Amino acid sequence: MTTYKLNQNQTQKSSTLFSSNLVLRRMSKSSARATDSSCATYKGILVKTLYFLAATVAGFALFLLISPMLAFGHHIHSGIFDFYLPQMMVTGVAAIVGIIAPFVAIFAQRTAPVSGTLYTLSQGIIIAAISVFYKGAYSNLIVWAAVITLVIVFAMLLLFTSGKIRATDKFKAVTLTLLLSTIGISILGFIAFLIPATRGFVLVFADNPIFGVVMSVVFIVIAALFLISDFQVIRETVENHHPKKDEWAVSFGLAFTVIWLYFKVLDLLMRIYSAKS
Repeated sequence: MTTYKLNQNQTQKSSTLFSSNLVLRRMSKSSARATDSSCATYKGILVKTLYFLAATVAGFALFLLISPMLAFGHHIHSGIFDFYLPQMMVTGVAAIVGIIAPFVAIFAQRTAPVSGTLYTLSQGIIIAAISVFYKGAYSNLIVWAAVITLVIVFAMLLLFTSGKIRATDKFKAVTLTLLLSTIGISILGFIAFLIPATRGFVLVFADNPIFGVVMSVVFIVIAALFLISDFQVIRETVENHHPKKDEWAVSFGLAFTVIWLYFKVLDLLMRIYSAKS
């Protein structure tokens, strides 16, 4: 839950996907309103959000560029999965950065421009690695996932600005409950898999493509709903004259949600593609 100081006598709490998942839990501690010349704006937040998304594209392009240079050493080939150890090592580093960077943003919010850039770059690398490691089998899906994600974002923005969906406290509580419930089910499933007596039961669901598709759809819906909370945070940040420096945190939060949504859409498309193949 992220707390925003509106003035000296009032505070307001807002929940977003990134705060609920510990990507960014705190905003500015200052209780004073920023001056008109130094307050957050919609344009500033949009520009910074596009910057983070562009960093993701840059990470994608960077890995595609250096991947041929890393095609040496130990070669691993299994079905359509094909990669060299140096390529996997770079991807592993990107995955570690993708885990650490959001937590850095939690405890050192001023680093959001840097930690956010590192996070988005790492996610672009991981997306490119999916295409490279599977010998381009999912290249078209990577593009389609981006298109579908943008459609969902604009659709949710339209629903929010039209007032058809409001980020009320009840809405946020229900959305967060859905997210925690699905995460809880995933954790219980993992624990059950580790227990020999229940492993077979888990594998029945894991090997069922329909179950995987349904779970992917559920996560897509949850991520889309969290976009509404993100838009509400942006509105509060601008209308309550937060300092301009808060634009970085808000923009990173929205970019994080969009990227998380993208991965879930890509996961759904990959599951459908694999089932048909």
